[in-house]
Amino acid sequence: MDSIRKHVLPLCGLQLWHHVHKRHRDYELSRNPRLKVTWEVMETKRILSSYPEDEACSSFLSSYDERLQDDPAEAIRSAHALLKSLGKKSDTDSLPRRSFFFPLLLNAYVNALTHESEDVALPFCQSLLAFLTELLSQVTTRRYLLVFVKDRAVVAHSRSRPRLAPLVERLEEVMGVDVDEWSGGVLTEEESAERYYKKMLVLQNVVFKWV
Repeated sequence: MDSIRKHVLPLCGLQLWHHVHKRHRDYELSRNPRLKVTWEVMETKRILSSYPEDEACSSFLSSYDERLQDDPAEAIRSAHALLKSLGKKSDTDSLPRRSFFFPLLLNAYVNALTHESEDVALPFCQSLLAFLTELLSQVTTRRYLLVFVKDRAVVAHSRSRPRLAPLVERLEEVMGVDVDEWSGGVLTEEESAERYYKKMLVLQNVVFKWV
């Protein structure tokens, strides 16, 4: 457990959501107002810190935490106003390197599924599916990784290889467990139903808009 916490947990943090489609990320953040504030603070700090020679940024960052304690909403608005005055900067310029671990790993996975022979692809793919299943079985590593794995359609890609079926079924089973990703508690029947209906509502809205 200590080894997982030390080496794997930093790779499964909120920063992984930089690599989730914006619409999906915005939806997930809208479900948790406190997490949305955490995301906004993390992002504004990250981008402002990428201007180390700018006196206005340095001055703002020196008092940002204090402002957040006094009035989080106003502090975040001020941070965005400062960023707007500086001009837009590429989102990837200052992303932490560890946030790229799982995106690169899953890119290699999809490439193996698509282009490699069965004998070459199978050992790697089996190991990765088992690894993801183990991580998604624990609350501490499941919280943000689950959204990323869904966003990358890992289960759908994996079905292209029939010999992976048992591992894919196990992964899908773990992903579908009705638990609260934040508390780790099992959802009640009513909470599970409410989550399902919200997903159906999102699907209906997408269908009505694009079909």
